[in-house]
Amino acid sequence: MTQRSPSSVSAAHPATAVDTDMLEIELGREASEALGREMEKRICSPYDQAERAILEAARVFYSHADANVLASIERFVIDPGSLSVMRVSNLPLDTSLPSTPADGQNVSEKKTFASEGILMGIGRVLGHPFAFKEEKRGSIVQQVCPVPKSAHLLSNEGSLADLTMHVENSFSEFRPHHFILLCLRGDTDHKAKTRIASGIAIASRLSPEHLAVARLPEFRIKAPASFATKDGQDLFSERVAILSGPEEYPELRLDLAECTECLTERASAAYAAIQDVLAEPGVVLDIDLQPGEALILANRKVSHGRTVFKPRYDGTDRWLQRMFTISDPWQMRAFVGDRLRIV
Repeated sequence: MTQRSPSSVSAAHPATAVDTDMLEIELGREASEALGREMEKRICSPYDQAERAILEAARVFYSHADANVLASIERFVIDPGSLSVMRVSNLPLDTSLPSTPADGQNVSEKKTFASEGILMGIGRVLGHPFAFKEEKRGSIVQQVCPVPKSAHLLSNEGSLADLTMHVENSFSEFRPHHFILLCLRGDTDHKAKTRIASGIAIASRLSPEHLAVARLPEFRIKAPASFATKDGQDLFSERVAILSGPEEYPELRLDLAECTECLTERASAAYAAIQDVLAEPGVVLDIDLQPGEALILANRKVSHGRTVFKPRYDGTDRWLQRMFTISDPWQMRAFVGDRLRIV
């Protein structure tokens, strides 16, 4: 395993601006080859047998991943001063991949599940994989790729709309603690980039006045349309703050302007100031994910987005797989039905 040190890390609230940064690690060649062989051989379909697939993936990942890689992911989870994002490279993928799913979901042509095994193995180091029933039919492993009918939507299936910075499922008390994006097929034009901006980078650039307001519960967040009530009414969070927690370890709850309701004039001014901060150098980091690379995001620390790109819709478009994890599934106990891990 190789590891590059971050260019700027602070364990305390900075007196000056802190940049969004990323920890980068690389899986060794021998470990990667062994992982790929075992995942292809042993992992059953997580779309049909999720619990069995997660168990086998965890066994394989713990058995064959470099010890230093495992330690780095573990440290990423438990150290409040760790960076907000980790990129792991040289991960194995399936020997043969079908076309990128045209509908953003159907992977019936995929005959092996090495990539899913990698996701689930990393997921079990991070915590417990789970999903929302309203998204991607409640699939534990989700496909992220462009879909023609959704091209202009602000969603993971969009491409021609600028998906601005947001925290995943920020409206929900069950928003993921971490989530993983694994690249199976990159954008050949290198236009589709994942964007990240950490809470500490944003907070370190706000004026004291705007920072104080961002820490007040003067905002509401609207859930995506798929979470609407049975009678079609929009679902909103309770009154929340965009920033919370200790100054040195801020928790971020930022969402798209289209999904954010500012409840006071000063809240509107603070939200506008955050958008201005996101345009400053050093705040947003653009990442061109390529095959065999995974981003692990600490969803309480960082926001993310995606640049505009033009798909071909010919089976060769960008294809990521995504998984959410939560540290303690007990908090979801009243909302889980027959399908475990699905809320």
